[in-house]
Amino acid sequence: MSGANLTGAKLHQTKMPQVHLKCCVVKDADLTWAVLTKAFLFQADLNDVVYRKRAR
Repeated sequence: MSGANLTGAKLHQTKMPQVHLKCCVVKDADLTWAVLTKAFLFQADLNDVVYRKRAR
């Protein structure tokens, strides 16, 4: 199921016009960066917690 969805997403991306894609990327760049940063920091915190638990 997930494999088929992935293929569909790839096909959809190639069909999309490049100009539209660039507009979306520029518009959403700040939002994406914020989300990625938050996700990264959250993951780092999670790893830190797990590491401390193992260290005990």
